[in-house]
Amino acid sequence: MITYYQRTSETAGLTEQDKISSGSWVRSERPTASDIETLHEFGIDADLLTDALDPHEVPRIEHDDGWTYFITRVPDVGDNFNDYTTPMMFALGKSQTVTVSRDSLGRRLAAGGRSRMTSSSACSTLSSSGIPTPTQSPSP
Repeated sequence: MITYYQRTSETAGLTEQDKISSGSWVRSERPTASDIETLHEFGIDADLLTDALDPHEVPRIEHDDGWTYFITRVPDVGDNFNDYTTPMMFALGKSQTVTVSRDSLGRRLAAGGRSRMTSSSACSTLSSSGIPTPTQSPSP
């Protein structure tokens, strides 16, 4: 699935758009064959896109034809222990930023809104999971 986002002067955050425009963020999760063709039309290198969808791909940086590609690994949201990662590509072009992930990352943007976790809520989450936080000492 491909989704287009744009930041405008009227909104505080990103808003979902119907089509691509200059300055858009193009987000693709679990791309279909049609999505892959559309990404090729934007100028995304076919070999690097194939690499980014490989579940065993290793992180790296590439530069090709005016695009800078960062392939990295991010935690899979379906994994409660955060020990499974999935590849993700960031492609930075002259007019757009494109992100591609082979798996659904499960994170949605609310129009104009932001999701944030404060340090106190993060510590509370960690504390309830039994992981020592910076304010706790490990149990003996």
